Amino acid sequence: MTWIDKVAPEYSTTLETKTVHSSKYGFILTYSDNVKISESLVMVNGNTVEASAPGQYEIMLEEGKNDISFVITDTAGNKVSNAYIVTFDMQTTPSPAIKVSTKELTNKKCNVHS
Repeated sequence: MTWIDKVAPEYSTTLETKTVHSSKYGFILTYSDNVKISESLVMVNGNTVEASAPGQYEIMLEEGKNDISFVITDTAGNKVSNAYIVTFDMQTTPSPAIKVSTKELTNKKCNVHS
């Protein structure tokens, strides 16, 4: 009797469809299989990306919608895949708050030398 693997790999990820305000974006993608993984492919806007560390990805987003997808295949050819859209909205990037105090400038004497 021959056993045939019909179980697709399993995965866990921090990816989600969302809008962000920074071009640098990181996510985690881990996976396992009941036998063995033969290939994992992660793509951003059609370009393959490599993990910066096992299961960890650091990417640069383009302004607007970014398609992030992955396909994980085991040795029997079973696949699992998913796709997310992460939108980089640069126009609503929060500006740093600048607080200026003139109290010190107006309450102290200032000597000007020429």
